[in-house]
Amino acid sequence: GPDSEEHTGIRIRGYPMTTDVIRQILLNDSDVFASIGFTYGTPATKEIRCFRSDFPNGTTIPCLTYHDIGGGYPDPVGRSIAFQVTAWTQDEISCKTLADKVEKALAEFSGTVNGIRIEGIDPISFVDSYREAATNLWYSYRKFSMLYGVA
Repeated sequence: GPDSEEHTGIRIRGYPMTTDVIRQILLNDSDVFASIGFTYGTPATKEIRCFRSDFPNGTTIPCLTYHDIGGGYPDPVGRSIAFQVTAWTQDEISCKTLADKVEKALAEFSGTVNGIRIEGIDPISFVDSYREAATNLWYSYRKFSMLYGVA
């Protein structure tokens, strides 16, 4: 059964629930998708540039990374998780623009994704216009809280 396998993230009544639902919401948003598209990897392994935790070496920029950063267990409505999405670009202005597209796609979202009922996603905080010394890339991130349950 589902409990016999190891999964990252949290579980809903025995089934794995990770921030992969966030990835799906982002990729279903036409503005976000248009900014990151299918350009990572070889023609046989093309991948959308939206990665859990970190992006692979050689990834075309811009791209997004996402990961969960905490959670809680409110009763009886459902559960909550805090997560972060980071936009990575070559320049400051496009970085903030992409992060704003992410915020617009996620804020106030509700619906069912992969059998998970998303009750709501609320922005918590944001950071804009930082430059990573090692890669010379600009990054901006948005932190959110998501309330979810079983559909």
